[in-house]
Amino acid sequence: MIASGCSNYTHTAYCRVPSDRKTKYVFFVVISAPRDSLIKSASTHVQRMQKALIQMNLHLHKVISDITGNTGMAIIRAIVAGERDPHSLAALKDPRIKSSNTEIALILDWR
Repeated sequence: MIASGCSNYTHTAYCRVPSDRKTKYVFFVVISAPRDSLIKSASTHVQRMQKALIQMNLHLHKVISDITGNTGMAIIRAIVAGERDPHSLAALKDPRIKSSNTEIALILDWR
């Protein structure tokens, strides 16, 4: 029995499913190859988002460490939807964020 998708990433002769060490290792390499490329492309897109925010004079990364988390994405979605009031944007903050609403509102005030 050959694992699905093995022929796309490595030689199919090494992709047998029996549980010897060589087969498990090669199967792991087959599965992790596309995952690595997805992680690299995701980090590139996050960097583009951060650059776009900085160009808009929104230094959101100074108060929120992960802009792709719940709070960051909620604020970005609200900005894209047309919301401009910094206090209403700061109200979208998750309770686990350490920065206060006033700190976030000061960062989001781009006037």
